[in-house]
Amino acid sequence: MRPKTKLQEQVLGFSGILPPITLKQLEWGHKHCFDHKGYRTKKGITCLDCGHKFEDIKPSLLATIDGCVCQNCGTKLVVTDTRKLKDRQGAYYGIITSFKGFQVFRIFILQAAYKAGTPVCRKDDEIIQHWISPDGKHEVIAKLRNINWYAENWGGSMEIRDRNSDSYDINPYKIYPGRRVIPEVKRNGFTGNFYNISPQKFFKAVLSNNQAETLLKAFEISLFKECVRDPKRIDKYWASIKICIRNNYPVKDASIYFDYLGFLEYFEKDLRNAKYVCPANLMKEHDRLSNKKFKIERKKREEEKLKKALENEKKFNELKGRFFGIVFSDEVVSVKVLESIREYIQEGKLMHHCVGHSEYYLKPDTLVMTAIADSKHVATIEFSLKTFKIIQCRGVANQKPKFHDRIIDLVNRNAGLIRNRMKSGKNSNKAA
Repeated sequence: MRPKTKLQEQVLGFSGILPPITLKQLEWGHKHCFDHKGYRTKKGITCLDCGHKFEDIKPSLLATIDGCVCQNCGTKLVVTDTRKLKDRQGAYYGIITSFKGFQVFRIFILQAAYKAGTPVCRKDDEIIQHWISPDGKHEVIAKLRNINWYAENWGGSMEIRDRNSDSYDINPYKIYPGRRVIPEVKRNGFTGNFYNISPQKFFKAVLSNNQAETLLKAFEISLFKECVRDPKRIDKYWASIKICIRNNYPVKDASIYFDYLGFLEYFEKDLRNAKYVCPANLMKEHDRLSNKKFKIERKKREEEKLKKALENEKKFNELKGRFFGIVFSDEVVSVKVLESIREYIQEGKLMHHCVGHSEYYLKPDTLVMTAIADSKHVATIEFSLKTFKIIQCRGVANQKPKFHDRIIDLVNRNAGLIRNRMKSGKNSNKAA
């Protein structure tokens, strides 16, 4: 991509005169990014780094666990028993430097091809440069990244690329310990620790975001990480965060803390009051408010469902009104037709099943009844108005109910009463 701004033209020009990676930096990368292996056969151990073969002077088990040191190049090897002769490794490797007043983060691909008996063949290729100005403006110069199902390829020349693309937001496996940083980065709180944040994101945040700088200097690391990830969320609760900083209140888990602030907001508590925003036991208060909110929201949902269900009351009466008042019993069990949507919902709550919220009351070809014994609901019966047979008889939590066979027999003996109401098509309050 051609440079479109003066800043892009400037960094592209600087990129062309940036010093190449040094031999010391390159050797450090190969030493720390790759596993150093020794292949052992019956004839001895071969160092894949230098190709030297030497006699296995340690017991096999000990050599496998502790490794050994190559007698030729002095590299500590991890020894494995294998008949393989070749190996290949690759890793992203980063170098932090400064150039012409810019903070620069350079990313390389290091590759190593190994063949037993010959020295390792090494290759390095610079693929990305992140250029960050003292005021936090960021540009990316990189090769084109192509990802498919089988491999990842970097090709073309080093050009201006989309700084917002995730393709170039890479956190290398290792970063060279010798670092050069611009004074503004040190001024804004950088002490050498990136806290598992990619350097380009870290530098951009501390140079462009005053809130990130404040959190870093206050050692509110969890909040600082959240600020790098989602600055808008920090900005929303910044007044509360400043109270935490003034009261030396450490926020160890930003995610939990923001959930807690959300609960305070829900219950209309003062987010500028240290009593609320600096709880002595964050997790305890978080869980207490979470449970309280859950109960309130559950009640609201139930009320909303009931309101919506009651809108069907007229239709329900048209479908089931002719059966209202049907009751039949023996000396133990009494069975009655459910006569309102509220009764359906109440039945579902009492029996812990879905007869209420699954809208059984709108099924045109079934009739729902409840069986009561000793003043307790013991079963819910769904009866077919087509076959005049029981579809299901369920107890609490859909288990087999007490008096199951007795209830079935009682309903079957009174099926004619339901049939007569069906034929008459008239509402009746007469009990049978």
